[in-house]
Amino acid sequence: MDKAYRFTFYVDTDHRVLVVRLIGAMPAHEFLNRLFEAYDTVAEPWTYNRIMDFRRFRGLLSADDIAEMGRRWMAMAPPDCKRTRLAIVGSGMGPDSGGPTVSPHVPNRLVCHFSDYHLARDWAISTDEAAVREDAGEWAIIGADHDLSIQA
Repeated sequence: MDKAYRFTFYVDTDHRVLVVRLIGAMPAHEFLNRLFEAYDTVAEPWTYNRIMDFRRFRGLLSADDIAEMGRRWMAMAPPDCKRTRLAIVGSGMGPDSGGPTVSPHVPNRLVCHFSDYHLARDWAISTDEAAVREDAGEWAIIGADHDLSIQA
């Protein structure tokens, strides 16, 4: 069956990074289902940093979809798990995301937006001193009342 969209999931065990790539106009409900089905294939996915590559995604993730993703993640992850990093890559996000933030929906992960995949990967696999500050929760809390819409 040839669809107008693709979902790929890759586990980088060497760097402990999960990579999700969306291509085309995948419906949000299918994305969420496929994402959590993929997470189910990994032992303790909450211990991995993650990269979500939306550069070729042509759909819409509403604020409700993003909140649902957060709820499902928090239901899966233990409450005392170590904070991990989520790099979101998309065109038109600009070269500087303003630094990592913590979403009120998912306080156990840092989120940073990138327009360049390689910069996102470097940040996701980094083990520099900033990680200590991030784990201590010294970053700002941001709201999640916006939609993610990427159109090329």
